[in-house]
Parts: sequence; C-alpha cells; structure tokens
Amino acid sequence: TGWSEARSCYDMERYPMLSVGDITLQCNHDKDPDVAIEKWQRRKQRVNYDNMIAVFITDNPSLEKKFDRIERIDKKYCLIPWEDPDPHSVRIPERKGIPWRDTAIGTGKPGRGLNLGAMMRGSDDVVIEERLYR
Repeated sequence: TGWSEARSCYDMERYPMLSVGDITLQCNHDKDPDVAIEKWQRRKQRVNYDNMIAVFITDNPSLEKKFDRIERIDKKYCLIPWEDPDPHSVRIPERKGIPWRDTAIGTGKPGRGLNLGAMMRGSDDVVIEERLYR
C-alpha cells in the first residue's frame, strides 16, 4: 500500500494505491487505505475471468509484442499509434493538437469509436472510426 502523488479528481486529496502482484490499483475513490483494501477484497470475488478484457496502451513496439504473448487472457487489446496486422492490436489515430496517449486513453469513452461490444465478444470487428479523430 502506498499513496499516489496525483490528486483525486473528486476532492483533490491524495488517494491510496494498492499493489497486487505486479499490478498497481489506483483507488481514487477512497481516502482510507483500509477501505480501499476492503473494497478490493469484495470486488475480486466477482471477477469473471472468462469475460475479462485487458486493454494496454503503448507507443513501444517491444511492449506491444510482450503484451501479445500473454496467453492467459483471450480478450486483450493493445492500443498503438501504428498499423499492425495482429488482431489484438488496434491503431488509435492521433488527434490534432492532442498528445497521442491522451487520445488513446479517451478512446474507451462512449462515442470515441472503440467498439466495446466487439471487445466483449472477443470479435475481430474492433474498429476505430477515424472520422471521430479529425
């Protein structure tokens, strides 16, 4: 357990961060680490590993390839700034005047072109509508 250097967008307080293996959970809805741990313990019981989606954002080709080699997750998508024929890689076009990483992070929001339904089905029709990025 540690504390973020960032501030919560809700009340400008620092929030707890939990380490679970090599994953860091940013608990930006909580101020108390004990509450964050309690919520995590409750939530992890509800995880459906058969219906999990992993989304990774990178502009590093070697990290894209490492992500693709993770075998225990079937529904995984790597958001990248270049074309790649790999079905798990999805190119996110750059938006004028916006850093690529910010564009990629915002892609998962409704209306941004990432077909979340297709991701849930593990379908190959995860399409980015480039007109939304111009």
